[in-house]
Amino acid sequence: MCQNSFGCCFIAEVIAGHDPKDATSANVPVPQVVKAAREADVKGMKIGVVKELNGDGYQAGVRTRFEESLELLAKAGAEIVEVSCPNFEYALAAYYLIARVNVHRTWRALMLCAMEFVLAMRLELLQNRL
Repeated sequence: MCQNSFGCCFIAEVIAGHDPKDATSANVPVPQVVKAAREADVKGMKIGVVKELNGDGYQAGVRTRFEESLELLAKAGAEIVEVSCPNFEYALAAYYLIARVNVHRTWRALMLCAMEFVLAMRLELLQNRL
């Protein structure tokens, strides 16, 4: 999708925002992910870690790197908070039902991937600064 995580920031900011033809989109301000990525400033940010995603099934080392990333974010001033999504196990099935009805809206899934890369890019910058 992009050559690096910084490119994903640009994509995320471009495709983010309210879509009046999409009942599932929220009419809220678009976060300035490009600016945040450039500044690599996470002070005061809350980083939510989904409790229900803490389990088996990860490739070797992924969980360790994730924990290391959270430590770097905390050292840089972010607040790490555990969030619970008790119905998360149904999310994928619900997504597929909605996607079949709203095929033209599936681009939003790409935005989720881009937001994952935003975090990765910030971590790259933080590692280089710390």
